Amino acid sequence: MTEKEKKSLRFVVMNYRPGVFDTRKAIRKFKEIHRQVKYLRIRQAIIWTSAAAAVAVGIFACITLIRPEYVELASADEILTQTLPDSTIVMLSPRSSVKFDSRRFGSRHRKTEMTGKVYFCVARNENIPFEIYPPDGYVRVLGTEFQIDASAAGSVSVLVDKGKVLFSSNEDTGGIILTSGMGAVLDSGSEAPLSTDHPDMNENTWARGTFIFNDEPLDSVLEELSGYYGKKLHFTGKNRRITGIFNAGDLEETVRIIETALDVEITIE
Repeated sequence: MTEKEKKSLRFVVMNYRPGVFDTRKAIRKFKEIHRQVKYLRIRQAIIWTSAAAAVAVGIFACITLIRPEYVELASADEILTQTLPDSTIVMLSPRSSVKFDSRRFGSRHRKTEMTGKVYFCVARNENIPFEIYPPDGYVRVLGTEFQIDASAAGSVSVLVDKGKVLFSSNEDTGGIILTSGMGAVLDSGSEAPLSTDHPDMNENTWARGTFIFNDEPLDSVLEELSGYYGKKLHFTGKNRRITGIFNAGDLEETVRIIETALDVEITIE
């Protein structure tokens, strides 16, 4: 006898009344109750399975949305210029890189990581600061133009052309504020950057495209031009001083302007 038949028999015995109980009717009623219970259990199982599946899909969707999707821009042996999603322009010197999370950048934050030497022309956004994480240090701005040089082991330097920059050892410390014409260096392990006295603004010439000289001796100017172009420059005449902005694209034109302005003769080797 099967378990189902045993249950049917017990039901009949327990509810039997002489001359009153209809065994066939009782068995039909028992089967009907059994079918309803079984249906409810199956339906409940389906509901719980569907709910679990919905929760699993929701968790997967949240994980997918939360997971960062990094984009890395890297230069090889040449200068690379790229525009980020927020319209910020980055100029990467050779063997440098910038990395950011494309899922959140511009909408929730403007955080970037970098290596090497990079010049930033940051699009202004007062609601979302632009944050940069070199291998050591932390920089935050709203909108400005500046260079971060992390190419030398053990130090990071910042040089500002325009605007205002916060430079610190990490995002939880105060750091120092740098404005146009200012620079600072953070050595590895230091608690805060140190301001640079009379920073050489022509360190940014590779990205800015101009030389800036402010009452500089001619021999110092020619030495800087020689280093930039890889050519030796000599002059004949008095060692005058120069103030001005010169285009870095054409050395011969720059030399002619200096010769005319200072009444000297310059030789290019």
